[in-house]
Amino acid sequence: MARVYRLGKRGVAAAETRQRIMDAARALLFTPELRELSLHDVAAHAGVTRSTIYQQFGSKGELLLAVVNDALDRANVQRVRKVLQDPDAAAALRGLMRESTRFWSGDYALFTGVKRLALVDPAIAHVNETKEGVRQGHIVNLVGRLVQQGKLRPELSEERATTMLNLLVSYETYDQLRTRHRLSLNAAIATLTEMAERALLTDG
Repeated sequence: MARVYRLGKRGVAAAETRQRIMDAARALLFTPELRELSLHDVAAHAGVTRSTIYQQFGSKGELLLAVVNDALDRANVQRVRKVLQDPDAAAALRGLMRESTRFWSGDYALFTGVKRLALVDPAIAHVNETKEGVRQGHIVNLVGRLVQQGKLRPELSEERATTMLNLLVSYETYDQLRTRHRLSLNAAIATLTEMAERALLTDG
C-alpha cells in the first residue's frame, strides 16, 4: 500500500514539474524581445534541466503544443466550437464572429508571442500552422453550409468566401482592430460581425 502512495506522490511531483515547465515557456513567450524559444532558457526559467523537459514532453514541438493547447482552454475555444454547431448557418456565422473575437482577446499576449515567433522559429511555426489548419477546416465547413442553405451571396464562390471569412476571424485582423484602431472587445465584435454580414450573407 505504501508503494502505491509513493508512486502517487511521484505522479503529483511530475505533474507539478510539467506545469512549471509549461508556465516557464508561457512566460518567455510573453517577452517582446524574445527571438527564439530555446529549451535552455525554458529549463533555466523553470529550474529544471533540459533532459527533464525531454522526459516530460519528448521534444520542443510537443512542449509548444501543450502550451498552445493550454492557451486554447484559457481562451475558451469550446465556445467557438459550440456556436459552429448551430443548425442555422447564418446564426453560426454571427456566433463565430462573436466568439472568435472573444477567443483572440482571451489570451491575447500568448497568441501574440506565438504569432511573432512563428515567423522565425520553425517549431513554433509548425504548431501555429497545425492549429491554423484546424481553424481553416471549420471555416470551409461553415461556408459550405451557407451555400447549402442559400445564405451565401450568389456572386461569391466558395473559395472567395472562405478566403474572406478566414481573414475576418484571423488573429491578424483582431490585432489590427485592437492595437491600431484601439477598439474595445465589444466594438471589435460589432465591427467584424457587420463586415461578415455585409460581405457574405444574402439580403434575404
